[in-house]
Amino acid sequence: MTNLKSLLRLHKNGKTTFQFHRSLDWIREHQSSEGGIQVSSVNENMYPEVTGYFIPSLISWGEIELAQQFGEALVEVQQKDGSFLDSGSTTKCVFDTGQIIRGLYALYKETNDKKYFNALIQAIAWINSTIEIDGRVTAPDIEVWGGVIPIGILLYSLEPALRISKVLNLKEEKLELAIDRLLKDENLENFTSVSHFHAYIIEALVDLGQTERAKKALYPMLDKIRFRDWIPGKPNRKWVCSTAMFQYAVVCYKIGLDKEGNRLFLSATNLQNRSGGWYGSYGWVAKIFSPLGRINSYFGMYFPRTEIPWAIKYFLDALNLRLMNNFNLVADTFSEHIDPEDGRLKLVLGAIEELRPRSVLDLGCGKGRYLQHIIQKFPEIDVFACDVSSKVTESLSKVVEVKTGSLVKTPYKDQEFDFIFTIEALEHSVNVEASLKELNRILATQGSLLIIDKNSSKLGRLELPDWEQWFDVNKLALKLEKIGFETTSYANVPYENRNDGLFFGLIGKKNG
Repeated sequence: MTNLKSLLRLHKNGKTTFQFHRSLDWIREHQSSEGGIQVSSVNENMYPEVTGYFIPSLISWGEIELAQQFGEALVEVQQKDGSFLDSGSTTKCVFDTGQIIRGLYALYKETNDKKYFNALIQAIAWINSTIEIDGRVTAPDIEVWGGVIPIGILLYSLEPALRISKVLNLKEEKLELAIDRLLKDENLENFTSVSHFHAYIIEALVDLGQTERAKKALYPMLDKIRFRDWIPGKPNRKWVCSTAMFQYAVVCYKIGLDKEGNRLFLSATNLQNRSGGWYGSYGWVAKIFSPLGRINSYFGMYFPRTEIPWAIKYFLDALNLRLMNNFNLVADTFSEHIDPEDGRLKLVLGAIEELRPRSVLDLGCGKGRYLQHIIQKFPEIDVFACDVSSKVTESLSKVVEVKTGSLVKTPYKDQEFDFIFTIEALEHSVNVEASLKELNRILATQGSLLIIDKNSSKLGRLELPDWEQWFDVNKLALKLEKIGFETTSYANVPYENRNDGLFFGLIGKKNG
């Protein structure tokens, strides 16, 4: 018997970033010949549904090129009536089409490309065509499910269709009728099937604003992790669904149950295979006697020996929310002041003095303790601020223009700034390559970038969150040089009256 407790071992610091990159490698290695994501590690056909709802996750992590490849593949396989088929079948599916809508809309917002808009409009129109006047959804996929999959998961596909229809001023009456009909089911959120499907329903309730109802359904599941770090994959079973663990973590993060979310997230990440993927389920297997003797059986488990891409999708979503919530949680601990003699501030001011940029962006600005000195010393320069946490920048809006964004996805146009500096932010970005690519995108030609962060040679000095990474300044300089920068490095930047090599500085000039 597989020892589930040994699989769900204690999490160690510094591991999550490695797991993130392994999961991205898995996605790239399992891209189908059509350009989307494969059904699984053993089925090389494209899975349109998962390809679609993967796209917003990829965009949020700065993987824009891969997201566009997925989008191109979806446009190619869309049916003439706007629907999408289940993988390897001729069944037109409301659930699958609704998931794909998420991706088409995300790509349209990202690229403003009309082909995604047109595909999106057609998909929403087809979903509307399957809804009767009384709100019944008449799609063929419901018949295919045969009662094994709860019909309530349709909420997870109808919610984005309704939300996007409101944004685009499309007809929404039928969608509202269908959602209202499903919500009237008193047994909607009962845990009766695979936990993956149950988690779909709970997250849909949260997204529809039915938070209290979602909590009522979630709390009994969370009771199951009081004495163990897992939720059963089915009622009264001793196996766990990896995807569901991440989905429940997502729900926890969305409604502010960070402690429970972290517990589920860390338990599920520890199940990751060496390949970077996750099996659909892990746990104890049944012993069956046959004429050939006793054998192990995985009957009733959820893809127990097959790696499935949707587990990675929810890993990425859960990790993203986990980081966002953490920054909001620690916002009050950020300092608003810095000593004028601090070496980090001196390096920033010295670079601006030498370069004399017209516009400056503090990316990962915190409470703006560097900006105050820049504004005072260089009042003629246009200064901007951006941070992943809107909570931490609340007081800054009175001083400078503040926007919310991460290092992998900023809200700025191409080549918008002459000088960008980022201090103790890259260490939290997880996807460093995507962050450098984004910095390059928004920096003007001949502009300069300043990174101040921590030396990897000093690891062990501080206790770190599991996603934080420190850098070898020479290796980081090479990454910048590969994308067209000339670099100058400072191996030791003094800070807080200390001169111990904890911080380095790296200036990159963007060539034309």
